[in-house]
Amino acid sequence: MGKVPIKDLLKNPANVILLFIFVISVFVGSLFMFRIFYHKTDDSIVAMKELDDSLIYYVSSNQVDNNGEEAKKLALILDGKNKFNFILNTQQTTGFTGTYVLNDNVLKLFVDTYYSGKEKNDYRIFAFNILDDGSIMLDGTINNVTNYTFNKVTSNAFKSSGYSTSSVDIKLPKYTYLDNDNENLNSEIYALNSTYSVIKFIDRINTFYTDSIGASIYSNNNLSRRYINSNQILSFILPNIDIDKTSGDVLNQLSNNIFKTYLNFNNSSEISYLGIKYIFDDNKYLKTSEVTGEKINNIIKRVINYQLIDKRLIIDEIFIGYECTDGICKFYPITEINNEQKNYYDFTTSSIDMDEILKNVDKINHYTWTFVNENDNFYFDSIQLN
Repeated sequence: MGKVPIKDLLKNPANVILLFIFVISVFVGSLFMFRIFYHKTDDSIVAMKELDDSLIYYVSSNQVDNNGEEAKKLALILDGKNKFNFILNTQQTTGFTGTYVLNDNVLKLFVDTYYSGKEKNDYRIFAFNILDDGSIMLDGTINNVTNYTFNKVTSNAFKSSGYSTSSVDIKLPKYTYLDNDNENLNSEIYALNSTYSVIKFIDRINTFYTDSIGASIYSNNNLSRRYINSNQILSFILPNIDIDKTSGDVLNQLSNNIFKTYLNFNNSSEISYLGIKYIFDDNKYLKTSEVTGEKINNIIKRVINYQLIDKRLIIDEIFIGYECTDGICKFYPITEINNEQKNYYDFTTSSIDMDEILKNVDKINHYTWTFVNENDNFYFDSIQLN
């Protein structure tokens, strides 16, 4: 039997339907394959799941700023456990995320991310007083508004206020305090010229050895620039540079750019860094084979807040040690890391969880850093254990 012409086949309506189904199947299948091979990973960071009645919503009330102008609308979402999204505009492109803690009638937001095109670590604390009617009032000023008031609303009311999702949409590359700027650090022009650069410098000091705490900038309860020594300066600078490639001239200039003083390499001709002995020779620190200390792993270090008051940048940081036995973790000041008998803080947790630690942050001693702004550069002034 010979082939039937396609024209004759299409005269049968059943064949037309089958052909239509076949074409649609091929088209849908090709789209599926295209999605498999070309679909890009979603760039968004979801602070919490999509809007539903399990989340807790607040929207700022109508009020004016300190200039008498209409205040910007703000919103706050809590997940009922410990995560928040503090939204600063109705487009939901700017805001803060992190961990919240509720103690008595005070709600505290511990920020770890500021999103606005770029994602940055941005540690600060927002405190809200919970009022009798269920609304909350921000204790402080933001957007030139003092004591912003927020009303608790349903998910439907939240959507009708102009908010459609709880997602945080980040389209550009992530930036954190660990981003690489060694090219700038290994030059004589590097200086701390923004709050971001100062906190990044502090945040990088996150590796310690048993013999390094006593010689570090954290060794005293109160240390000012006037009494700081070369070893303490180096303990602050070295985690931010490549010691094997940095000359003494660059180290000296960095010291002057941050501490307004030069290093005394005669008094610091031998140093311990990352558990290894280094010797200063030929205008450079050279690594030896001598081991001087063991790495300390049971430590927690985190900047929790900063304030810029006039020309003074004040940064609060927790830096503690911990011990865990039989599912119970205890915490103590880092200054007691090498002590056999330790004075433990008055709380325990079942694991090393930053959320649980932040719930007890008021029971923890913290370090307060102070830098002074002069000619758009920040210079170290003091560090104090409170």
